[in-house]
Amino acid sequence: MNAVDTLGSSQRFRWVLAISCLLIANLALADAPTEQDWQQLNSAIIDQQVIPGYQQLANSTARLAADTEQLCLQPDDQQLQTTQASYRQAMHDWQSIKHINFGPVTLLMRNFALQYWPDKRNTGSSQLREALADPSTDYNAEFFSHASISVKGFPALERILFNDTGIETLSGMSAECRLAQGIASHVHQMAVEIHSEWSTMRERMLGAGDNNYFDLHADAATLLMKSLAESPEALRDNKILAPLGDSYDRVRWQRSESWRSEQSIGNLRANLDALHALYSGSQPISVKELLVKADEPALADTLEQQFIALKAQLDSLDEVKQNNVSERQYQQLSDVADGLKQLHTDLNTAMYTLNIQLGFNSRDGD
Repeated sequence: MNAVDTLGSSQRFRWVLAISCLLIANLALADAPTEQDWQQLNSAIIDQQVIPGYQQLANSTARLAADTEQLCLQPDDQQLQTTQASYRQAMHDWQSIKHINFGPVTLLMRNFALQYWPDKRNTGSSQLREALADPSTDYNAEFFSHASISVKGFPALERILFNDTGIETLSGMSAECRLAQGIASHVHQMAVEIHSEWSTMRERMLGAGDNNYFDLHADAATLLMKSLAESPEALRDNKILAPLGDSYDRVRWQRSESWRSEQSIGNLRANLDALHALYSGSQPISVKELLVKADEPALADTLEQQFIALKAQLDSLDEVKQNNVSERQYQQLSDVADGLKQLHTDLNTAMYTLNIQLGFNSRDGD
């Protein structure tokens, strides 16, 4: 008679259940990504997406700074249009990398300095008026070291470059134009610093276990996975549901992210493209491939198809003009919101499958 035969029925059941759970856990761990997988993924994403993304932002903000300076020297409609185009490109490049909401971009709250939004109390408007109150103000590094965070980045610059009076308030080295020049220069400086500091951040993230910054490569990967899994909810809540309101007659498109420059939909496209790349765009390994390796090919493909479907929905959406959201646009945006909700749910399931513990949602309160 063996040990199992001597146990009572209830004890035997508990013993078999414990063994079964242990076997299931071991099988799950066998399918979960290894430390080598996570290190390889971290390296691929950082080298192929993060660092190039901040380099692109540094490049486009350099052009924006140069064009804004030229606008103050040559204030005419053509130069204003050129500067506005540079603004749109720089904002697009920021939207393409802002989901990486950790590391150098959070040092000295640069993420908020680059874009203080959503501005639920409209503090940017009053702070901008205050910054422009004294025409003799020198909008230099000293000014920005003490200025309100709401006048340091893209939203304040948008208010100036896309104002109702056009070139009129930007002529004669006006305070508006000099402040715009200062903001553009400050934004470029921050972009350059963030890109430069990512070389150190890269070493920290890839040196898990060596320099003790992270105990495991999976710990470092968690930061990237949070950027992927948490972003769809923030996009849905802040960029779609907030301006749409509860019904079509309650739409307030002025609550959207870039209504003045008419690129709120474009921002969403850039955000989604970046998340899609973070999910399946890295080589030779990606989050999608890790799911397949974890014996979840159906989930991996479902997520891929969700990204593709959402992109198609956004591509079919015209940019909102003069804050006039049509009933068709309202329904299209509502459909995108529903898709983002499902994407968020399925990405969280994927994180569980990959044994990633997201913990506290860093975007709570956005």
